[in-house]
Amino acid sequence: MNEIAVVGVVVALPQEVRGIRRLIPLPPLPDLPQVWKGPVGSKDLLIVCSGMGPMAAEQAADRLWKVCTPHLVIVAGVGGALTPEMRRMEMLVDTDERWLGERAMAAAIAAGLAGRLGRIATVPRPLTSPLSKRAVGQSSGAFVADMEQAPVKALCQARGIPFLGVRVVADAVDDDLTPLLGDWSELEKRRGAEPEARETPDFSMRFFVKRLLTTPSAIPVAWRLARASREGANTIGRFLAAFLPRI
Repeated sequence: MNEIAVVGVVVALPQEVRGIRRLIPLPPLPDLPQVWKGPVGSKDLLIVCSGMGPMAAEQAADRLWKVCTPHLVIVAGVGGALTPEMRRMEMLVDTDERWLGERAMAAAIAAGLAGRLGRIATVPRPLTSPLSKRAVGQSSGAFVADMEQAPVKALCQARGIPFLGVRVVADAVDDDLTPLLGDWSELEKRRGAEPEARETPDFSMRFFVKRLLTTPSAIPVAWRLARASREGANTIGRFLAAFLPRI
């Protein structure tokens, strides 16, 4: 194990940045939007907010490497459960490095967080129905789905940099998100799109306002998901605050 002096963190959502900065108050870099950097103990920590989707995450990783050469890269945020075993607010850690997994679990215990080791599957669009979540879980063997990890992990593997994926479950496998987010798998079937050609949905404020006004059943789903996402972002902050001193 080499000394870890510089840690890069990629998150998709501004809310996830806020969850980290509540406990680790890094300043923004004035010349780079959506990038925060500062010392945490003996280490330098850099956070990049990518936006949603694999392409956005890959571009964020490029921005990270332009600022520094990280000794460890973490992709963190909330995700969706793919199996009944994963409960809401439970944390899943994905790494090929045994020592990182051991220290991540020790940090989770110290922070009072429920967590386990397992695989995260990166998908190109949200899995909104229980059927689609279970299908990906069965085909991939993963416990949780995200939309950002795979391209960043591939870049780290190509450069020989240790990688850690961390996801907190915001929606359980049987939580139906289609009233709020729609069924993207059915839409893609109608379009006849190949996986490589699928674009990440643009969940703008206009999109959500329209769904809430036209689909009353979306309101409780939106409330539950917003609360879980906020709590999940805070959990990521608690985990990192406990994990960084251990590496």
